[in-house]
Amino acid sequence: MIKKKLFFFFILIFFINLNAKEVLLLGNPYSKYYKDNENIYARNIWDMQFFEGKIYLGAGNSSNIGPAQNAGRVTIISFNPKTEKFEYEYEVAEEQIDIFKVYNNRLYVPGHDATQKWTYGNIYKKEKDKWEKYRTLPKALHVYDLVEKDEQLFTSIGLLGNSAVLISDLAASTWKEILHGRGRVYSFMLLEDKLFAIKTFKKQVPTELSITQWIKEKEIFSSRFDLNVNRMFPNTKLEKKMIKIIKTTILKSGNLYIGAYTHNDHQNLPFGLYFISNDLLINKVELKKNEIPRDIIVRENKVYVLVSDKNKNIIYSFEFKNDNYKINKILSFSYKTFARSFEKYDNCFYFGMGSEIKNPKKWDLKELKIETGDILKVCND
Repeated sequence: MIKKKLFFFFILIFFINLNAKEVLLLGNPYSKYYKDNENIYARNIWDMQFFEGKIYLGAGNSSNIGPAQNAGRVTIISFNPKTEKFEYEYEVAEEQIDIFKVYNNRLYVPGHDATQKWTYGNIYKKEKDKWEKYRTLPKALHVYDLVEKDEQLFTSIGLLGNSAVLISDLAASTWKEILHGRGRVYSFMLLEDKLFAIKTFKKQVPTELSITQWIKEKEIFSSRFDLNVNRMFPNTKLEKKMIKIIKTTILKSGNLYIGAYTHNDHQNLPFGLYFISNDLLINKVELKKNEIPRDIIVRENKVYVLVSDKNKNIIYSFEFKNDNYKINKILSFSYKTFARSFEKYDNCFYFGMGSEIKNPKKWDLKELKIETGDILKVCND
């Protein structure tokens, strides 16, 4: 019976030991652009985002080293869960689509690494079913993150050798530089009404300034030396020098985030999951040995975290109250590679598969799994 089903679905459906659940391969839409050999790396699905009935996918590669260097331009592809069809919506002048952000019925793409001259950086917005490009951010080589707050847009920027936060009104036509310094601002974190801008942390310099806080009344970012590397990553033995905070996720009681080492230029190697309360109490969320956090989403007021253990992919639900939490396993499945991102629609989860190289200066083509870029569906009835 199983052989007949596999044949009927052209080997697109795989049955696994998942309480009688099935894993459906929906397709590999970026294989149209990144066909084979080292280009497989650019099929990594860096982010998935549900917006107005569709799931948006991000791929490409902004790295200057390793495989598939500077793989832009990149097409924004969406998947409609109702029709189960992919749509090629819009092309961005970027090497990589790293994250999507949603605020007030607007879908944003920060311009991760522009393929054009360095005079301006870009952001992209979809609103009322129309995509628009804003090439207005002065000297912004990299736009890593974006927040919409108090009728203003905040963008985290990598300049040529320096960092900045640029602020604009929602029209995004002109920008004011607020924070300037060494390095790059990689992410923002929102805690109730507090906004933090976050650069890299250095393992060997725990007192270095990595986080600043927005003071609206003074229109400045104020130093927060107390939020240092040791405090932000408690109970963690750090192994590499440069550390980021990624996937910051707003919750009612605080923020859930992933700690990651910088890797392959602009990419990340996650190592831990952390929760910071609105009162700035920070705890490490203890996962099982070898489990790597990959992505976080909040859907229907529930928090879900995607983790991987080699080729095993797991979703946990989290319940938080003050500085305490409960973990429940929702589902798990094995595949030929790990899921880098995920989304949820109705009772089904969708996964964007990825692969990774150990050393970007000395990598092997065998590290790039042909399944990179596969989009999977697993229902949790």
